[in-house]
Amino acid sequence: MMAKMSKKDVSELHEVFTHNMTMFPALFGKLADQLGVSVASLHAVDVGIYPVDELGNCAWTFPERDDEGNVIGLSKRLMDGAKYMVKGSERGLTYAVNHEQQQSAPYEKREWARVSVDKPCRICSKSDGCMYPEGEYDNPNAVVCVHVSEGSDRPLSDNAPGYLHIIDKQRAPRTGTNSPLLPSPHPVLIVEGASDVCTAFDLGFVAVGQAYGPRWRYSVDRALWWA
Repeated sequence: MMAKMSKKDVSELHEVFTHNMTMFPALFGKLADQLGVSVASLHAVDVGIYPVDELGNCAWTFPERDDEGNVIGLSKRLMDGAKYMVKGSERGLTYAVNHEQQQSAPYEKREWARVSVDKPCRICSKSDGCMYPEGEYDNPNAVVCVHVSEGSDRPLSDNAPGYLHIIDKQRAPRTGTNSPLLPSPHPVLIVEGASDVCTAFDLGFVAVGQAYGPRWRYSVDRALWWA
C-alpha cells in the first residue's frame, strides 16, 4: 500500500498538472466538449492534466479539497471516462474555490499568545495551553481553548489542537465573506462529482461535490458554515 502523500506534496502535484493545462489551452475545449460544460467552469474547479500516470495513462485531474480550500486529493478521469484517485492522495470535496478569499488569513494563521497565570483563558479560566489573539487579551474577538469544546464554533485544525470560540463575530477575521466557496445569492447545492459542480457553475449555482461516505458530512458542514 502506498503511503499517504503530505498536503504539500499533493498541492505541488496539483500545481504541476494545472500548469500542464496552461501550456496546452486547447485541452480545456476538448474536456469541455466531453463533459458538456463550459471552459470557464473547468478553470473554476482548477482542472489539470496528468500526461502519463503510473500505468501509462493520460488523465484529467480534479482537485479535492478540505473545508478551507486546501488541496488534499486529486481524482483522475481517464480519456475513456474511468475515474481513479491519484495514489497516496485523500478523498475530499470538489468545488470552485474562492481564490480571492484564500488570500485572507484564517484563524490558524493568526498570531496567537499563550495564556498565563496573570492572563488565564476566558473560557475555562485555566492558565495552560489555551490561546488568545496577540495584543487582544482584554477584548479578544476569539479564543482557542484546549480544555472546553462545549459551545465552541469548531475545532481549530488538525495541526493546531484546540477549540475555536468566536466571541465577537463582527470582528471575526473569517466569517461568511471569507468562505472558501464562491459567493452566491442562491442556496449551495450538494452534488456528486466534478462534472456536476461544473454544470451547476454554468447554471449560476455554487455546488460542492462530496466523496461517498458519512465521514465527509462533517467537512461539507464545515465548508458551508462559512458560506
